[in-house]
Amino acid sequence: STLFPYTTLFRSITVENNGNISAKDLVLSDVMTSGDGTTIQLTTSPSFVSSSQGSIEGILNVGEIATYTATYLVTDAVAATEAVNNQITVNATSFDGATNLSDVSDDGDDNDGNTQNDETIVPLIPQPSIEVTKISTTNATGTQLALGNTITYTITVENTGNVISTDLSFVDQFSGFSQSQIMSLTNAPEYVS
Repeated sequence: STLFPYTTLFRSITVENNGNISAKDLVLSDVMTSGDGTTIQLTTSPSFVSSSQGSIEGILNVGEIATYTATYLVTDAVAATEAVNNQITVNATSFDGATNLSDVSDDGDDNDGNTQNDETIVPLIPQPSIEVTKISTTNATGTQLALGNTITYTITVENTGNVISTDLSFVDQFSGFSQSQIMSLTNAPEYVS
């Protein structure tokens, strides 16, 4: 998927009891890193949504699946690393208290050649682009320009991509009614805000 900075990545987490005894005291530990390996924090920690057999949070009957959600707000710095990597460890105890249970999440895709518990990776594909708009106003009376009138141009530059844009520069060239008549601005564009 293509994610932009300051958009929210929603994560759905499922935990299944595939043993032969109910489990209790489920605890989810979520580890996230950016594409360069830097540890990052979820915006909202995993929160319980529901379970397939109606158990309360922290309990899983045999064959039951619990669903959790978590969110991460993508930042410019993380988008620049081109990925968000995530893996969750779930710890629990068998209902009789005799056995400690633990499992590490898998991305659910065994067709990628990795049948072990591998990270869930969301690629952040860089798509740089900008859009420039230029509008004009004049101090002319009516609709006709006269000698001595001033045309004021307002130029807006919007970052429509999903990465930070730097080193903006302007080349502003225009001509009169005759295309061969190259004209120049009274003053160069000035930054406003």
